[in-house]
Formats: sequence, C-alpha cells, structure tokens
Amino acid sequence: MPEIDEKTLKSLYSRKKQSLKKHPPIRGSFWSFEEFKEWYTQQYSKEAKCYYCGIPESIIEKIYWDIKGTKRPRTRTRLELDRLDPFGNYNAKNVVLACFNCNNSKSDIFSAEEFKAIGKEIRLFWEKISSEHEVV
Repeated sequence: MPEIDEKTLKSLYSRKKQSLKKHPPIRGSFWSFEEFKEWYTQQYSKEAKCYYCGIPESIIEKIYWDIKGTKRPRTRTRLELDRLDPFGNYNAKNVVLACFNCNNSKSDIFSAEEFKAIGKEIRLFWEKISSEHEVV
C-alpha cells in the first residue's frame, strides 16, 4: 500500500470524530490523532485485510473494477474502520479494518464474533470470484 499522507489521515480521523455526534458511544474514550495514526500505520505495515472475511485490500479493487465492473465509488474498495462493539468508541481496542460489504452487513445487529462466521461464507464467495478470474 502506498504511504498515506498526514492530510488524508487527519481527514479520516476527523470524519470518524464527527460521526459520533449523531450516535454518541456508550463505552470507551476516543483515541488521539497520534494513537490513530500509529494504529493505522501498523495495520498497513502488513497486508491489510478485512477482519471478518479476510479479503486483502489489494484484491478488493481488482474484483470490484476489473471483474464486476461496479458502479460503487472507488472509496468502497478501501478497507474501512469498524467498531467491534458498535456502542463503544473508536480506539485501538475496539476498531478493526473491514471491507465495505462486511462493515455494512454487520452494522450494529451482529456481534463481531457472530459476523466472523458470516465472514467465512463471504470469503468463499470472494475466493470463487478470484479463482475464476485468476486474481492474484
């Protein structure tokens, strides 16, 4: 993954902070920008993949654009920040990277552990598409 500049990180951090105004968390404190930056950088120091289905971010764009020809915006091909506990805050103990499909499907309906079982099925779907089209 190309290195993300400070401006982009600050924008992502700010959007998450703003989103909490609509639905304030019940538990946990919000991380500082430095904590967020360290966490985010660490996540991308290895191959970044969805916590639930395991699809690597490097494969998502290929599937969405090269194979499926989606009308989704390119922002949907990046891994998103998902709170394991949807009623908790954004911090290193409560946040994972998730693909758009898993993040939106999980919502606040499923627990992280419940959705991991669903993620296994989603992974089978991604693997089938990848193998049929030789995505590496």
